[in-house]
Amino acid sequence: MTTKEKAKTSRSKKAGKSTKAQAETPKTRRRIEELLEERELAKLLEL
Repeated sequence: MTTKEKAKTSRSKKAGKSTKAQAETPKTRRRIEELLEERELAKLLEL
């Protein structure tokens, strides 16, 4: 494998990781928002 080929594969691996991270972000953000809402509701119910 030449250095050019190595650079290309590492670049594509990095690209794959970043796209996966971007795809997961909205889901995790939504989950966090749901948990925060549940916590707020629990506080209101305790009062």
